[in-house]
Amino acid sequence: MKKLSVLFAAVMMVVSVGMAKAQKIATLDVLGVLNAMPEKKKADADLKTFLDTKQAEIKKKQMQLKLSTSNTRQRLLRKRLTKTKLEKRK
Repeated sequence: MKKLSVLFAAVMMVVSVGMAKAQKIATLDVLGVLNAMPEKKKADADLKTFLDTKQAEIKKKQMQLKLSTSNTRQRLLRKRLTKTKLEKRK
């Protein structure tokens, strides 16, 4: 019985090695497949439009922030000047 189990184990090892050699390995050019799809071109165009829109919004917000900062600085300077003038009068 022990010889039979050893023989069975040996046969299984030989069969598993043979099966491992029989497996095929393939590679896939994912970028090539994606570039061939017409949906990718539309998705790229949609993404570009979205990015352009968001960049324009960011630039607009930056300009608003600069303007607001500039106005705030001017108001602070006016207050300081007014305060200084009032102190000089006293």
